Amino acid sequence: MHAETQFDRNGSGQSLKAVATPAAMPPQSPSHSAPKPRRLLNFAELQAKLNVSERTLRYLVHESWMPRPLELGPRALRWVEAEIDEALDARAPRRAEPAPEPASLLRSRIERMKRGAGCAA
Repeated sequence: MHAETQFDRNGSGQSLKAVATPAAMPPQSPSHSAPKPRRLLNFAELQAKLNVSERTLRYLVHESWMPRPLELGPRALRWVEAEIDEALDARAPRRAEPAPEPASLLRSRIERMKRGAGCAA
């Protein structure tokens, strides 16, 4: 740790003391950093995030897969953004890998390419 000297006036004269400077502090590893603050979304922000109409969002908030909002007051509901992201990831349809081309079609396509290449030469 780097220390810089600083004058301290305490009535009896001047004395020196070492003070650690924040810039000289060693960087902390990510595991020791403070947890990321939770972002709370109001109704309008949730609507914009999901890109749906107000009517659709009112329907969606009552679905069983949708996380329950935090009630900050009688008319103040907020949704935790991380919970919304997790619910969407779990609910999102997965795209199937394209099926491999059947061998017979692959052979015929290769033969057509050979015939086409032979004519052009």
